[in-house]
Amino acid sequence: MSAIALLYVVHRDLLMHEQLPVHQIAEKFGRRIDPDVFPYSGYLMLDMLTYLEDRGVPIDRTELKVHTDPDAPYATVLTTEHRALLPRLDPVDYPVQEIREFMEDYDDFADDELQEAVTDTLGLLRTTIADLADDEVFVILIS
Repeated sequence: MSAIALLYVVHRDLLMHEQLPVHQIAEKFGRRIDPDVFPYSGYLMLDMLTYLEDRGVPIDRTELKVHTDPDAPYATVLTTEHRALLPRLDPVDYPVQEIREFMEDYDDFADDELQEAVTDTLGLLRTTIADLADDEVFVILIS
C-alpha cells in the first residue's frame, strides 16, 4: 500500500472561518504545490514529521484551530509561527544512521539515497515555511 503527500498553501482565514474540514478547504481553495517538488512516498513525509516530533521539534503543533475529519487524509498545518523552528530543520543535525534506526522501513534506500530524501524533505519544509505570507498556511495531506 502506498501513500501520497499532497501539499497546499491556503489562506489562513479560510481555515479559521470555514466549517469544512481542513482537507476539503485545501483541496477546494488551496494552491497546490507541484508534486515534483516532493517525489517521495507520503509515508516518508509522515515518518519525517513523526521523527521531528520524537526529537522534540514541535512541527505538528500550532495555535491555529482547524476542523479535521477522522475518515479523511492525515493533515498537518504549518504556519508562520513555525518559522521559529527553521534552525531545527537543518539536515546536518540529523545523521543518516539515527534516521535509519528510527525509520525502519527504508532498508531499500542506500545511505546516500536516504540522506538525499531527508535533505529534500527538510528543505521543502524549511523553504515553504519561510516563504509563507503572514496570511498563509502550509497544509500537508497524506493519503
